[in-house]
Amino acid sequence: MSNRVHKWLVFCLLTIIIVSGMLARLYPIGNWLEHKDRFFFNNKEVPLLVTVDGYFYLEAAQAVQQNTYNAVDPRRHVPVGHERSSVPPLLSVLLAGLNTLTGVSLEWLAILLPGVIGAFLAIPSWLICTVLLEKVRQPVWRKNRCLAAAPWAALVAACFTIFSPMYLERSALGWLDTDILNITLSLLLCFLGIKIADSKSDSEGVVALVIFGAVACVFAWWWDQSLTVVLALAGVPLAVALLFLLFRDRKRCLLLFTCLALCCVFIGWWKGWSTLNPKGHFQHIVNIYNYIQTDGGVSVFQPSGRTVSEQAGANFAVIVAKGFGGLPAFVIAGSFFLLLALLTQGYILFLAGIVLVGLLSFDGLRFIIFLAPVFGLGMGFAVYFVFCLVRQRWISLSILAAIIGIGGFGLVEPVKSLQWRVPRRLPVIFDAMRTIKAHSSEESVIWASWGHGHPLVYYSDRGVIADGMYHSAQLQYVLNYPLSVASDRLAANWISFYVARGPSGLRKINEQLGENSEDWGEGLAGLQKILAAGPVEGRKILDKEYGVNGTEGESILQFIFPTQQRPMFLLLDYLMLNQAWYPTGQWNVKLRKQPTRQHFISMDRVQLGKNGFLRARNLNNKVMIDIRKGRVDIAGDTIALRSLSVRAGDKMLRKRYKHSKGMVVYANLGGAVGMLGSQKVANALLPKLFFETAKSKYFTPVDKHMPFYSLWKVNGEKYHGEK
Repeated sequence: MSNRVHKWLVFCLLTIIIVSGMLARLYPIGNWLEHKDRFFFNNKEVPLLVTVDGYFYLEAAQAVQQNTYNAVDPRRHVPVGHERSSVPPLLSVLLAGLNTLTGVSLEWLAILLPGVIGAFLAIPSWLICTVLLEKVRQPVWRKNRCLAAAPWAALVAACFTIFSPMYLERSALGWLDTDILNITLSLLLCFLGIKIADSKSDSEGVVALVIFGAVACVFAWWWDQSLTVVLALAGVPLAVALLFLLFRDRKRCLLLFTCLALCCVFIGWWKGWSTLNPKGHFQHIVNIYNYIQTDGGVSVFQPSGRTVSEQAGANFAVIVAKGFGGLPAFVIAGSFFLLLALLTQGYILFLAGIVLVGLLSFDGLRFIIFLAPVFGLGMGFAVYFVFCLVRQRWISLSILAAIIGIGGFGLVEPVKSLQWRVPRRLPVIFDAMRTIKAHSSEESVIWASWGHGHPLVYYSDRGVIADGMYHSAQLQYVLNYPLSVASDRLAANWISFYVARGPSGLRKINEQLGENSEDWGEGLAGLQKILAAGPVEGRKILDKEYGVNGTEGESILQFIFPTQQRPMFLLLDYLMLNQAWYPTGQWNVKLRKQPTRQHFISMDRVQLGKNGFLRARNLNNKVMIDIRKGRVDIAGDTIALRSLSVRAGDKMLRKRYKHSKGMVVYANLGGAVGMLGSQKVANALLPKLFFETAKSKYFTPVDKHMPFYSLWKVNGEKYHGEK
């Protein structure tokens, strides 16, 4: 076979791999179109994204089109606002540009683009595998035979890399996020780093460095939310390249250092001179690591890693399944990757940054995608090794078929499972977000689950407290606290206070009612007591318990009960019921502990039978509620009830039982939903409002669509001064 034909054949096969990767990611579209009621909203015309984080980029793309993009977005993180880069994210610019060129809606582009871009990881995978195989020492086999096998083994590496289960999942139909290009650009930087190290002349080295710098800048623009990580992933291969040159040609190394200094000047001018401060980046890495940890020592509030799925660590079994498709493939790929590392004369160091980020999978699930190159390179080198070592063709082909078959078998199920993957929220929730826009004024603030933040801003154009980007441990406590308290007055006043004063207001109260701005134990306790009492009784509390009166007392009351309040709305939905709203909201900041012995389960398909029983389901368990005797049968257990409240339209059935201990049942027959929980949980605001078992002057119903959501206007109290 001539060299030209050989190259064209490799090119064609690589193209087939890329197209196959696209088809595997996009083929579920048929299922989406067949089941529009689950994948589309707004009269089944607008598709849903699988992950809500993608709506952040859609909103920015919309702002780019409308020329309204600013460095500060006042609708996010109310009342502070969200400070962002003055340059829109590259992903948003790309979406806006494609929308302008093609006329295809932003939502359609958002669900299709990941599957197209994600498959192009095959190109840098093939490049890096080819160049690494060329560096392998040949102590046993013939060099020419092995070098001829390198491009074909690299094709195997490219194929397995783009089909790594976790990467496949996060670059498939509907998953709009920067993950679709993060590994591609990282691998490309590793390849260019090798080219810098292997440059044979000054001009060749400078050209490779300039291209490296250009790709690094694109990467920094693409993953603009994690500049420190980008600099680390770019810095490792560059540092290794310069280290190689330092031992080979120190004169050329000096020239490249000069070019690198110019690149640093450009980055400092573009991103700010603080970008060049290594101490700041080191601290940022530490903060990121602490953020994804579940260590209670990081904050007085419940660590966010306990309530955010992507920040949850993965155990070994999950990493093996999500990164490699199963234990057999892990053993093959892992073993041969280690062997490749030993035989490449130090060149594997160019991948050190990617491997280290992949090892963070034990602390954060999303980092498993960085193990995709390890999987691909390991499988590619296994093919290369067998082809070079085994001379008998039929034996080598048999072994190769077995290796590829074992590795590929574990990838069949992840590809098939894409067809059944659904968006994390039902279409009716997005219809609600559009409804909110009609029911509220432009300055309104929506108090909702932080997971709704990005789509709420995009579809309702209203202010939110938190979103998928910003949901710190403190903020999750702030959001869930009013949902978990029994006093509707306290809940409404808490919401009003935070919307007006924000996190700085909490710290100011800590100073006034506690010892300093970080005295959360005394500060929060005092604030909550005053908010629950209201302005009149709050004045007495300040006087008797804190010795504060007169002008100072007036100032504090005006601060706690602001007269200028934005319109506020509380959005409750079915997803909240199964979230950790109660333990998060009732977190004890003094003891740093969750409340104990508090139980809550949600029920659906609630129906009233003719024999005085309520029938329902919790997950796969049947629930039978004996209204007359006050008893619940679930999963083989019998639970006594203390009380029961069932709403049927405008009618309410209430029952109290003589049991000394027991649980509480709330049910809404119109929505066929209910809950079974302990007394304290049942008395909290969320179940009382959602199941409509109590009325409140502090929360006015605006819109509801049971059993999915309800929207309430928040009526917080104001302090107008002493009369």
